Amino acid sequence: MCPRYQPLTEDWRTFWGPGSPRIVCDEQLAAGGATHRAHGNEDQEEEIKGHLERMPTVGVALFGVGRAGGIHFPNLASNNDVSIRWLVDVTAMKDKALMLCTKYGVDTARFLSVEDSQKVFDDEETHAVIIGTPTRFHEELIKRAVRAGKDVFCEKPITFSTDAVVSCYAEAQKYGRILFCGFNRRFDADHIRLREKVQSGQLGNLRFVHYMARDCKQVSDYIRTSGGIFIDSAIHMLDYVPWLVGEKPSSLVVTGSCTSSVAAVYEQVDDVDSTIINLQFPSGCYAVLEITRELPAHFVSCYHRYEVVGTEDCILMHKTNDNTLISFAMDGSDRQEQATPSYWCSYKMEMDCFIRVVQGLEECPLTPESVIQAHALAELCRTSLKEQRFVSAEDMG
Repeated sequence: MCPRYQPLTEDWRTFWGPGSPRIVCDEQLAAGGATHRAHGNEDQEEEIKGHLERMPTVGVALFGVGRAGGIHFPNLASNNDVSIRWLVDVTAMKDKALMLCTKYGVDTARFLSVEDSQKVFDDEETHAVIIGTPTRFHEELIKRAVRAGKDVFCEKPITFSTDAVVSCYAEAQKYGRILFCGFNRRFDADHIRLREKVQSGQLGNLRFVHYMARDCKQVSDYIRTSGGIFIDSAIHMLDYVPWLVGEKPSSLVVTGSCTSSVAAVYEQVDDVDSTIINLQFPSGCYAVLEITRELPAHFVSCYHRYEVVGTEDCILMHKTNDNTLISFAMDGSDRQEQATPSYWCSYKMEMDCFIRVVQGLEECPLTPESVIQAHALAELCRTSLKEQRFVSAEDMG
């Protein structure tokens, strides 16, 4: 187990800021990530710097070197507080694992086939497990890890059912370990700024949130194993929007259809490729979430658009390769701010945050209750669609 170190001073958070990543990408800083900058005096800076230099290195094992693992590996490799000890995947992925080590100059990692993965859990120098495997393997790996005394970072979703998510958190609590869910939107500078503007009261009373996602085409094998559009894709916003609004939804209703070029594959697994989720909050605020899982071929990346309407102001935000955060005042004037061009920095910031949580430098910013709520909402969305009905507060419990 990695020792939990206590900060040298009680006001260390005034240096890093609560929940703030220690390493900030240049584009995050240029786009408003200043909320994450150190802002203490020079004495505080030296004190914190000296403390961090004495922190133990966190030994980690990465399960899965596919898409998610390929995102997390360079972020782990660039963190001076991390030693990558193990890469675990099926034997066919060994060459990719070795390629990642060569590309990012990692000479501490050893590859293990899935069959030999028990070595990770027996290794006393491995303090944390990073799970980037397909979702169907998450629950077993989480429980094996926490029982072995390892802290866990798990890509979203934790698993397919809310009951299983609750069980995973109960197991982590039983063994006194951290379970950190990878909702990277909470670590994206633009999403953070948007929430700060809402929570500061700049918009007045919140009336309406509109979110639109246009994702790239999914391959058939992924569609068949993803768990569906709600638990795999919409769950990001089912976590973020309640956090943005500051309330738990009181009701929801969902519609959906299959209209993409691979509609037949979605229909085979009882899924949809396009959906509209309507949420209502106790304050009266409405949220409409639109998700389409296929763009025309000439679009090289997905894009997301937000519109947040209050009684005093309105904000539009576009997440594309040329992003702008636009605030419209009630008098018709507008104020533009440059936004970051992608989510890549958010993955680094969430991983750096996880490592600091393991070290005991800060509390986990994602509570079990909030993660369970997002998974429960995803399940209720599916219920609403399949049963073609309104889901009320009573259904939500």
